[in-house]
Amino acid sequence: MKSNIKLVLVFCGCFFCLHFGYAQAIVEISENDTIDLDIGGFQIGYQFPVPLNKNNNYNVGLQYDPGIELKYFTNFKRSDGFMKHILLGISFSRIEATVDDVSKMGAYNKTRASTFRVFTGYGFSISNKFDGNVQLGVGSIGYKNYHNDDIFYDRGTSYTLTPQLHYTIYKWIGVYISTEFRYDDLYIDSPSNGDINFRTGLMMIPSIGIEIP
Repeated sequence: MKSNIKLVLVFCGCFFCLHFGYAQAIVEISENDTIDLDIGGFQIGYQFPVPLNKNNNYNVGLQYDPGIELKYFTNFKRSDGFMKHILLGISFSRIEATVDDVSKMGAYNKTRASTFRVFTGYGFSISNKFDGNVQLGVGSIGYKNYHNDDIFYDRGTSYTLTPQLHYTIYKWIGVYISTEFRYDDLYIDSPSNGDINFRTGLMMIPSIGIEIP
């Protein structure tokens, strides 16, 4: 929990430096009207992972805690036509789990999955207060596994499809809900442990959080 709080504080500090620095740059050259990118914004929210594979290590032997996600995004609202609906961004998420069946998971007590991705998406307006988007992302994922004082790592590639809905409370703050469908492909050989697949996994991850556009 403390590590998540530190992560949020660092991310917020980096965001505000980037956000207001970019805003100042746009103000300085706004007379020439040469920048099409909007300043962008960021999101912070809680994730609630739900494993979908019945024969996968995500669904066998692990008990998940709520995770955290951080996103920074920008878009082309200053453009016309199709491009004004496009958004680009980066995201970081962290999910922790404890092992409740060592006989199926191996000799470790808990694991922490950290994911860093880039994503693109298509946004659409529903009303003055509601809008939504659909995102496609790809990035790296790392599992930090703990067994008493020993630590070992598993790494791989993560792919995501994320529909998202936003509600604007005020012009500078809103809330969002989303459901992320995540497929992980780890760079490990599957151990011979029955029919359990330790290499790939599919998860559905509902999220809820706040957005500063």
